[in-house]
Amino acid sequence: MMKWIRYGIALAYLLQSAACSSAQATPTLAASQELTYHENLAFVPPPPENVKAEPEGGAVVLSWKPSRPVTIKHQYDDTPISYNIFRRQEGEFEFTLLGATDEAEYKDDSVKPGVTYSYTISGIYRNVDGSEINGSRSSEVSITIPGTYNILPSRQV
Repeated sequence: MMKWIRYGIALAYLLQSAACSSAQATPTLAASQELTYHENLAFVPPPPENVKAEPEGGAVVLSWKPSRPVTIKHQYDDTPISYNIFRRQEGEFEFTLLGATDEAEYKDDSVKPGVTYSYTISGIYRNVDGSEINGSRSSEVSITIPGTYNILPSRQV
């Protein structure tokens, strides 16, 4: 049985049958085994690469490269159909879904000066059965939005 957990990591659980007797007829759960990176790629698409965040006016422009095609047998198309953008602010623990795009670029114009934001991106892929599957999330990238400063004229003494 496969159990999917957060961020696209799959764990394989092995069930071990208990000795059947009239007193004990329930199976027991053996130790779990984490899939290797390559085994995981068969089920979960890889994350986008080279994620960058650049300030632009009062916004942040995110850009990335799609992941390279997977060379092992897998259950999804190699080209993402769209991307999900996740963001968290300084002091927040969880990322929340900010938006989605079909391009390898996204402009976040809901930022505030002086605040640090962190972003992560995941691709959405078409599975072999036609359903959509979320890829793994990219590495986190952070940016602090420049604040506005009032420059006062110097006084002549």
